Amino acid sequence: MLRVDVAAPQRWELYRVLSEPARLRLLALAAEEELSIGELAELLHESQPNVSRHAGALRQAGLLSDRREGRGRSSA
Repeated sequence: MLRVDVAAPQRWELYRVLSEPARLRLLALAAEEELSIGELAELLHESQPNVSRHAGALRQAGLLSDRREGRGRSSA
Protein backbone atom coordinates (compact mmCIF):
# COMPACT_ATOMS: atom_id res chain seq x y z
CA MET A 1 0.00 0.00 0.00
CA LEU A 2 1.35 3.42 -0.99
CA ARG A 3 1.37 6.04 1.77
CA VAL A 4 1.46 9.71 0.84
CA ASP A 5 3.17 12.07 3.26
CA VAL A 6 1.25 15.37 3.37
CA ALA A 7 4.41 17.30 4.28
CA ALA A 8 6.36 15.86 1.34
CA PRO A 9 5.63 18.75 -1.09
CA GLN A 10 6.95 21.31 1.41
CA ARG A 11 9.99 19.15 2.11
CA TRP A 12 10.79 18.82 -1.59
CA GLU A 13 10.41 22.58 -2.06
CA LEU A 14 12.90 23.13 0.77
CA TYR A 15 15.35 20.69 -0.84
CA ARG A 16 14.94 22.50 -4.18
CA VAL A 17 15.62 25.89 -2.61
CA LEU A 18 18.70 24.63 -0.75
CA SER A 19 20.12 22.78 -3.77
CA GLU A 20 21.55 26.03 -5.18
CA PRO A 21 25.11 26.65 -3.84
CA ALA A 22 24.74 30.44 -4.10
CA ARG A 23 21.73 30.29 -1.78
CA LEU A 24 23.68 28.31 0.80
CA ARG A 25 26.50 30.89 0.70
CA LEU A 26 23.94 33.69 1.00
CA LEU A 27 22.38 32.02 4.06
CA ALA A 28 25.81 31.59 5.67
CA LEU A 29 26.64 35.29 5.20
CA ALA A 30 23.21 36.47 6.37
CA ALA A 31 23.50 34.28 9.49
CA GLU A 32 26.63 36.19 10.52
CA GLU A 33 25.23 39.72 10.19
CA GLU A 34 22.48 41.78 8.58
CA LEU A 35 23.63 42.82 5.11
CA SER A 36 22.02 44.68 2.24
CA ILE A 37 21.41 42.92 -1.06
CA GLY A 38 24.19 45.07 -2.57
CA GLU A 39 26.64 44.03 0.15
CA LEU A 40 25.69 40.38 -0.30
CA ALA A 41 26.15 40.69 -4.07
CA GLU A 42 29.63 42.13 -3.58
CA LEU A 43 30.67 39.44 -1.09
CA LEU A 44 29.26 36.64 -3.26
CA HIS A 45 30.72 38.07 -6.50
CA GLU A 46 27.25 37.82 -8.05
CA SER A 47 25.05 40.40 -9.75
CA GLN A 48 22.61 42.27 -7.53
CA PRO A 49 19.53 41.03 -9.47
CA ASN A 50 20.76 37.43 -9.13
CA VAL A 51 21.29 37.77 -5.37
CA SER A 52 17.89 39.44 -5.03
CA ARG A 53 16.27 36.50 -6.86
CA HIS A 54 18.01 33.97 -4.59
CA ALA A 55 17.09 35.97 -1.48
CA GLY A 56 13.46 36.01 -2.66
CA ALA A 57 13.41 32.23 -2.95
CA LEU A 58 14.90 31.92 0.55
CA ARG A 59 12.37 34.40 1.97
CA GLN A 60 9.50 32.54 0.34
CA ALA A 61 10.75 29.29 1.92
CA GLY A 62 10.85 31.01 5.31
CA LEU A 63 14.64 30.74 5.61
CA LEU A 64 15.50 34.43 5.34
CA SER A 65 13.90 37.57 6.68
CA ASP A 66 14.34 41.09 5.43
CA ARG A 67 13.91 44.68 6.52
CA ARG A 68 13.29 47.57 4.18
CA GLU A 69 15.29 50.77 4.62
CA GLY A 70 14.08 53.52 2.32
CA ARG A 71 14.57 52.11 -1.15
CA GLY A 72 16.92 49.33 -0.01
CA ARG A 73 16.44 45.99 1.66
CA SER A 74 18.58 44.24 4.28
CA SER A 75 18.56 40.48 4.82
CA ALA A 76 19.16 38.56 8.00
